[in-house]
Order: sequence, then C-alpha cells, then structure tokens
Amino acid sequence: MACTAELATQDSHDRIKRRDMSNTITLLSEHREIEQSVCDAKVVAVRWDLVPWGLVIDIDVPLSEAENAPLHRAWIVFDGMNEINWNFNNSRLPDGIWLTSNALVKQQTNGGLKFTIATLLPKFSENEPLPDTGEDFGLSITAKNILVFRSDKSISPGKYGLTRQQRLSLADDTCLLDTVTRCL
Repeated sequence: MACTAELATQDSHDRIKRRDMSNTITLLSEHREIEQSVCDAKVVAVRWDLVPWGLVIDIDVPLSEAENAPLHRAWIVFDGMNEINWNFNNSRLPDGIWLTSNALVKQQTNGGLKFTIATLLPKFSENEPLPDTGEDFGLSITAKNILVFRSDKSISPGKYGLTRQQRLSLADDTCLLDTVTRCL
C-alpha cells in the first residue's frame, strides 16, 4: 500500500496526515504525554526489526478507563535502546500482557531516558491457585530517546479486542514505519 504523509506542527504535537486514509498519527514526545498515553494498554507485539538499535512495542490503548472504551493503535519507540528488564517467568503470554499504570520517564545521568511501567502478566500454574511470588513484573527500558506514535482514530473493541484488520484501519504498519523514519 502506498502511503503519502505530510508532517506539520500543531500545538506541542507533531501530526502526520495520511492523505490516502484521511487519518492522522500523533507523535507524543513530551515525558508527561508519554507517561499518560500508555495506561491500560494491551501489548500486541514486540518488534526488534523496525528501528536500528531500537525496540518497538505495538499496543492497543483505550480512550478511557470505561469498559469497552474505544481503542487507539500506538507504537512505543525506544530509539537507541541499551537495556531492557521485563520478567516473563512462568507467564502465559497467549493470555495477553497489559501495561497497567501510567509510565514513568526519567532523565538518566548519561543523557538517556529510563521508561518504567507496571505490567500484568498472567502466570502459569497447573491446577493450583496462582502464587504470589512477590516478583516485580514491571517493564524497564533505557534508551537514548522514547517516542509514542498514536492513531487519532479509534474503534470500539469486539469480545476479544481488535482484529488485525481493525488495527490496520487505525494505522497501518507501512504508514507508522514511514512516520517513525521521518521523526528519528
């Protein structure tokens, strides 16, 4: 699919207008915007192959905390990532991974940024109650830069969330990657 995009500055956001779908992708780069933009998101994919020396977490983010709230598609981009800590011990990944709070973005002494957030990872235990191990199931990533690219359009989820086709209608991979490439 061909993607035509225009980059324009509006307020504190950079907006990418996709002419082919009359849709916009908003770039969130301020720490406070990033921290608030990922709460209650479902992790759909973790991608190592999109940004050189970086990581992309593909998420579905609700508009609000209301049940069945419409969802945006977003990419959290960690440019120049140099450390990741995410404990998956005994987790049932097919059941989903959720970012359950506002994130925290802190400036590091070396000039990088540290992104931390609480996560919900269902744990595996055969025929036994899930044990409380006291382990930290948060996500912590240190990178040179952290950006969030979020679709302005949203869709109400079905019984099992968004289908791949619905996610692509919010923001397709080609246009998201083109937008990320223009901004890095």
